[in-house]
Amino acid sequence: MNRVYTHYIYTLLFFIFSLTANSQTYPGYFTDNYSGIHSVLHNPANAADSRLEYDLNIVSANVNFLNDYTFGTFSEIIKGDYNFNKDGIVVPENPNTVQFNNSILGPSLLYSLNPKSAIGVMTRVRMAGNVNNIKGDLIQLFDTGLSGDTPLSVEDNNLNATLSVWNELGLTYSAVIADRKRHFVKIGATAKLISGRAFITVTSDDATISYDPSDEELEGRGTATYTFSKSLDRNINGKAYESFDDFDLKASTLNIGLDLGLVYEWRPNEKEYHAVDIDTNRVGMQHKNKYRAKFGLSITDIGSSTYENSVSNFYDLDTSIDKELVQNGSLNGNIDDELDPEKNLVNKKIGLPTALHANLDYKVREHIYVNLNADLSLVKETEGDANHIINNYSITPRYESKWFGVHIPVNYQKLNGLTIGSGIRLGPVFIGSGTVISNIISDKTGSANYYAGIKLPIYHKPSKDFDNDGVANEIDTCKMIAGLIENKGCPGPPPEEDNGLSKVKDSDGDGTVDYIDKCPYTPGSVATNGCPEDDVFIYSEEAAQEIESALKIHSDEIAFKYDKAYLLPETHAILDKILAYMNKYPTTKYIIEGHTDPIGTDEYNFNLSLLRALNVKKYFTNKGIDQERLVIKGYGETRYKKGNKSKNRRAAVILIK
Repeated sequence: MNRVYTHYIYTLLFFIFSLTANSQTYPGYFTDNYSGIHSVLHNPANAADSRLEYDLNIVSANVNFLNDYTFGTFSEIIKGDYNFNKDGIVVPENPNTVQFNNSILGPSLLYSLNPKSAIGVMTRVRMAGNVNNIKGDLIQLFDTGLSGDTPLSVEDNNLNATLSVWNELGLTYSAVIADRKRHFVKIGATAKLISGRAFITVTSDDATISYDPSDEELEGRGTATYTFSKSLDRNINGKAYESFDDFDLKASTLNIGLDLGLVYEWRPNEKEYHAVDIDTNRVGMQHKNKYRAKFGLSITDIGSSTYENSVSNFYDLDTSIDKELVQNGSLNGNIDDELDPEKNLVNKKIGLPTALHANLDYKVREHIYVNLNADLSLVKETEGDANHIINNYSITPRYESKWFGVHIPVNYQKLNGLTIGSGIRLGPVFIGSGTVISNIISDKTGSANYYAGIKLPIYHKPSKDFDNDGVANEIDTCKMIAGLIENKGCPGPPPEEDNGLSKVKDSDGDGTVDYIDKCPYTPGSVATNGCPEDDVFIYSEEAAQEIESALKIHSDEIAFKYDKAYLLPETHAILDKILAYMNKYPTTKYIIEGHTDPIGTDEYNFNLSLLRALNVKKYFTNKGIDQERLVIKGYGETRYKKGNKSKNRRAAVILIK
């Protein structure tokens, strides 16, 4: 209605523009598997099985403005002194929309508890706002005022606008709930303590403003309501934002907010990224991405902020105002007094911008990914007393590695159509935009999104090589015994024949192939069938028969639980009886065989059988038996005995003659 009101409008919009964030938080960057805590803002399930052991965000911020009323040239805007109304392109639509969300992330930490769970702590300050269903003619009236000779009529305005500022303290927990080789699922939740700081809402019901130059009066019809938190009225005179001294941003009543998320990963090559530990538990390689495709689904910002004793001004617009008063009056003075609003103290709930996020990430090749994402508001545009986002759809190709990443988000939303951005990550520093390329090449800019931050990431590292065989523990299936790189760290290849030994491979390189080598993993001579020449077995045939008879009685009782390799307590007594013969005849040598039932793949069962044999060997060596007297062999399911499957989950001790 006058220049004073216009001043307040543009001051508010400038303040919003300087602090706002897109409906996407850190567009493009959050898709990076090395973005750590920032990906958790989009989906709390991302915390578990992260590529980072720790991720400490020091500070990061995101700025954005979206509207379909005024457009400008980016190169001119950034020079300063740019007037959108005079220098830009004004497109008054019926209706127009303005949308903004702010996210400033303070000191925040993501911490990996173990391979299957993680926690996060976040501090965050946010501003969110939206102006919906406002007619462009009304905006122009506020901006240009009245013309003495031109009649004006802006009819049936049913606008709603909400601006709110709040801060959050969030606690995230995420865990793996299913790891079924190719299929991997994790979930997460973030509980947030919401402290509302300030809000303003404006609504109108069939508000009409008309001006007739003949009688020089501005006439109105309908109603309007203007409500604000008491934190914007420090002097308690019922008028908000008269000066900066009017701000008293103490926290309102505390509320609880919630983010929920789920992630599914398809891992067709999961064997390349897992090892089996001494108890046959599958252990993932935490420093590597293991999926070919990943799908995420999350709901963020469930909840609201509560404000007590807020000031509500109800305006009956069925009145006339003199033109001179409109041109010379003050919105918070003469005009407001003329309209004489009904003032009340009310309790208000301002809804958070609740949104649904669906995300699909596909690995094209090592380091190269393509991401599809949809951000959908769960708050209707017509819903007052709530913030909402503008629905956004994006596709983001990217390159990522531990210390470097680059992404190019291509976004679509209804206000400004297609926008293209770019971003880069260099270790602890990242900077990017959801719109920078579009802003540079377009002569009609109605949106801008920029973000930057600094953090301290500590990445997961490959673990040590316990057996020094050149195969890292993550992929070393036999990590406690030296083996071959081509056999995932185990001493020999998977069994090819019933006896489990290769007819073409010579594992110990002594000239005797494994199939006929009596000591296939210890170099020897052809004359001694592959065993060292100094291996002299000094015991009688009667002693051999005594030992073999004892082994036949006790050896098959070395049993294991399903899919496990650790020794059961009840087998210790059996092993001690065999140990007695080893000590009685100290020059004897033995083969320790491991066996499994037929459940599982051949390769998995072979590795499991090796671990069972290895644990039996370790039991004897811990009791003082020289490890050179013991050879382990894994047969997997190749010597499966039909009948009770549990009888095949065993180890056997065989005397070497």
